[in-house]
Amino acid sequence: MFACMRCGGRRRVLADGKKAGLARAALPMLLGIQRRLRFAFRVAACVSMLCIGAPTYVHPSRTARRRHSCWLAPQSISLTRSARLLTCQEPLLFRGSRGERGWHVPWIERGSPPVSIRQESHPMKHLAFLFFFTATAHAAAPLGTDKERDSYALGQDVAESIKRTDADLDVNALVQGLRDNLEGKPSLLSGPELTQARTRAQGTMLQNRTAKRAADSAKYGAAGQSFLATNKAQKGVVTTASGLQYQVLTATTGPKPGPANRVVIDYKGTVAGGTGTEFDSSAAQGKPAVVGVSDGIAGWKEALQLMTIGSTYRFALPPQLAYGAQGLPGKVPPNATVIYEITLREVAK
Repeated sequence: MFACMRCGGRRRVLADGKKAGLARAALPMLLGIQRRLRFAFRVAACVSMLCIGAPTYVHPSRTARRRHSCWLAPQSISLTRSARLLTCQEPLLFRGSRGERGWHVPWIERGSPPVSIRQESHPMKHLAFLFFFTATAHAAAPLGTDKERDSYALGQDVAESIKRTDADLDVNALVQGLRDNLEGKPSLLSGPELTQARTRAQGTMLQNRTAKRAADSAKYGAAGQSFLATNKAQKGVVTTASGLQYQVLTATTGPKPGPANRVVIDYKGTVAGGTGTEFDSSAAQGKPAVVGVSDGIAGWKEALQLMTIGSTYRFALPPQLAYGAQGLPGKVPPNATVIYEITLREVAK
């Protein structure tokens, strides 16, 4: 088409002024489209080479975690999932493809026994892909519908629940398991394999959780004792017979609540030896809290009865007055000393 415009066909077009004008107007546009297509093709080629590179086949005994790609999909040989045991004929198929694509599977030899293989791309080959397409996905695919937003929020909740299990996970395999189940696809594992995998995962989670709790208990127990010993010597700090420590920040006079009263308070809590981040507060709830004096932990029952309306106290609660050896899952570690700053707003009947 371009040759026609530039050579003999150009004279015929110029003979007609109207056609010549149209041609002159259309030519820059067509050339622009050509340049854009050529640029897009070059970008796609570069990204493909950076992301995929030469495939590397890894025997499953080399790692307990599985990563995959779909390099062989055009040949109807899918290694995007852990491959089943290969028959004696299947290795020959891979050897036959070796010369055409340059693939190399060194441990598959003619007549070798069946083996299980999978494809693994080097992590650096995915760096450009992740950088390029993550930014594109965020820009081009916002959560535009309620269904998308609801689904995303549910996914966040599921992820938070999974993180609390202390499981050692392969994220790719986890997402694939979720997708296969939700889409009604057959499981990659047989019934006995699923049972064995679940049992093994539960055992690992229990071991990890037990070890983490023991480590946290020792860490925060020691940090709490150190804090209480230092805090006890501070000016204005009072230690009661139970081990509760308090300091009056704002003093007032007036009646004090009793064990049967309900109170309106502002409060915030942190963990001794932690990062200083508040694990709970009335501000996070957007309004003062209304609690029964005797309804909370033992340290609160004692602390609230020391206060008068309008006063602000800082309390240090040792584990036996706070959340004990169990802690508060997701918020307070086991055997931790907690620090509360409380302002008493109102005493209700």
